[in-house]
Amino acid sequence: MSAPAVLTCLCRHSFSAHSAGRSKGCSFCSCPGFRDPSVAPPPPPEPLSDQAIAALAILGRNPAFKHVSKEHLDEIARHGHRRLFLPDAQLMEQGERSDSLHILVKGGAQVERQLPGRPEPLFLAELQPGDIVGEMGVLNGEPRSATVKALSDVETLEIKASPLKKIFQEDPDVLVAVMRVINERLKTTDDVVELSLKVALTQLAD
Repeated sequence: MSAPAVLTCLCRHSFSAHSAGRSKGCSFCSCPGFRDPSVAPPPPPEPLSDQAIAALAILGRNPAFKHVSKEHLDEIARHGHRRLFLPDAQLMEQGERSDSLHILVKGGAQVERQLPGRPEPLFLAELQPGDIVGEMGVLNGEPRSATVKALSDVETLEIKASPLKKIFQEDPDVLVAVMRVINERLKTTDDVVELSLKVALTQLAD
């Protein structure tokens, strides 16, 4: 027969350590009274890093995120990890697994796509601080649709798909905001692809 579980306080000392004296405080530390970890309020969130605060300020200025609560913006930033890229380094590569998105904090990056039968990749967009990239793959789970290269020293806040999906469930406004970002980018991307195809057809016709 197993021994009964010992009740311990948030201070990690036993219940009996809090009941030995008249004050009901802990006999081993300055804890004022027994606090059951199972019913105690959750600990305060970890403070945001300077990089997360910078990314959060940039994200908050994006019109797509104007309806997202500050609490969920903080939650997005809190799950971020600072990433640094040298010029010409790849933030992501076309065809690789999509498991995160990046918020650009500093520097610029270029988005390009390799098309069948085309020797050189097709330029799609240039990204600046505040832009989000990699969000489509996080939403649909498909491989990266384009390669993103750093044009200078780049700093990003990378956020993995798993915590993002949890935030999407808790606050649909976050999902709507990301979808707005995608819609804006698709306008530009589709225009470029359509124009390139028209140029190619024109050349073939000649």
